[in-house]
Amino acid sequence: MTSKLKAIVDLYRVCDRPELTYSNTRFSADVKSTEEKHIESFKELKNTFPELVKELFVDGDEIINIESPLPTNASNLKFIIQIPQDGTVHFYLNSKNMLEGLPSLLHGELPDEFYLVEENYFHSNQTDTPQTIKVLISIVRFICFLKKIADRKSEHNDTLSLMYLTADDSPLPRMAEITIQVKADILNCLEPVSLDLFTNILENQNVTDVHKKERQGIFINTLAEFIASNAENTFEKLLISWQQVQNEYEKNLASYMSGFAFSKQRKQIANEQIDMASDISGVLSEIMGKALATPISMLAVVAFFNANNLIEKVILAIGVLITTLLVTIAIKSQKFQFKQTEESKKLLFEKIGSEQKNYPQDLIEKIKSAQKTLNKQAKSTQCWLNLLHILAWIPTLIVLGGLFFSVS
Repeated sequence: MTSKLKAIVDLYRVCDRPELTYSNTRFSADVKSTEEKHIESFKELKNTFPELVKELFVDGDEIINIESPLPTNASNLKFIIQIPQDGTVHFYLNSKNMLEGLPSLLHGELPDEFYLVEENYFHSNQTDTPQTIKVLISIVRFICFLKKIADRKSEHNDTLSLMYLTADDSPLPRMAEITIQVKADILNCLEPVSLDLFTNILENQNVTDVHKKERQGIFINTLAEFIASNAENTFEKLLISWQQVQNEYEKNLASYMSGFAFSKQRKQIANEQIDMASDISGVLSEIMGKALATPISMLAVVAFFNANNLIEKVILAIGVLITTLLVTIAIKSQKFQFKQTEESKKLLFEKIGSEQKNYPQDLIEKIKSAQKTLNKQAKSTQCWLNLLHILAWIPTLIVLGGLFFSVS
């Protein structure tokens, strides 16, 4: 069904947009029966919304009962159409007149339909939107987004104020307030306000995005900072400076994301340091049990020198040699494992070093400290492995020397 506003607009346009009278609340037209489009459009409005026809003359005679059918032989119609002023029909002279006359616009509420006479624009299905109307629509939607993220709202004398709570650790005042007031002249000074930032913050965020609240918090802090530095005409200045505000938000967000990434990197480096230290320590832990065979071999050395004959000494010498060989094999295996751990450590710090130039100074110091600690631990482990290797051969060298002297 045709809406009341569309019926008025269709007739108004067909009648070549006549001059409005009675403070822009009425228009009249004189139509001949040969003007079929005019007659059909008038009939549609009269039949559907007869209360809009204030006066009707058919061939000079006034029709009192507006709802009665038109005479089929009528050659001339003259009528006056009333444009409702009860807020149900949004019919305005121009975009400025609409902004000044419709307070709900500055509350972020855009009518589904409205008509602007000077621009000849019907907002419903018309696609070729004039620039000033694009600006007007974008401002209303801008206000709507600001309302969505506001912590509190208040209305005084039909004026909307929005309040935002800043972060607890912010140096800004705890509450930032902006009053939605704008002069109609601004419609000629602006480009349509970009809403991409709001779309990103409020509408298109992935539900798994762990930074949703942080993005909104960073924007609120950026907005609060702007409000704090622009005490007068704040909303108008925000519209004019919106691109700079967006740039500042992107800079603040990048700073936060860098800090988050560096914090994550710190945790990763700490975990890798623990894992690497555990691997290096594990090399010694695994060999220590086998290395106990060395002091046990020393008991065999004592028994060797207390043996009564050569056969007993040979048997003891062979036992000591086998023990030494087993310990040596175990130590060599651990040395190989230790070498692999060293290679992993080297690759780790090469990877970190390639990215180090982008890190903050405290993270660089953390990396250097971790590298120094791991190097000291690796050096100590290497020394212990070499020492154990040497100690493992001492019992064998002693019994072989003793066996030599016994034979000779």
